[in-house]
Amino acid sequence: MPTVDDQRKHFEAGIFRMRIDAAFFDSRRAGMNLEEALREAVGAGVLTLLCNRGAELRGLRDKELREIAWKRIQPGAAAIAQVPNFSQQRRHVVAVVTRCLTDIAFEFWEVHREPAATIG
Repeated sequence: MPTVDDQRKHFEAGIFRMRIDAAFFDSRRAGMNLEEALREAVGAGVLTLLCNRGAELRGLRDKELREIAWKRIQPGAAAIAQVPNFSQQRRHVVAVVTRCLTDIAFEFWEVHREPAATIG
């Protein structure tokens, strides 16, 4: 039986940080404001998480996950905006989105898991 830490790591490994970073980078370079770019980064993280951990997260929908993540991330957007260096800002965005999606996935899994659910 996997430990809580093992399952959290499993969900986190299903989120591709490079995709989050690329979505944020491309969005900002395309002229999107910070909020729009953060939403793009969240969307990229959601896509990779649901593609890679869909079996454990059956029932959690893309739109629902995006909305929950945005509600958690949006209050901190002002702090991200204060990071003056774009490279550092990107690292913060990747970390925040990854942590947020991992938390949401784990919370969902705890409530909805089947008794025999195990890590792949």
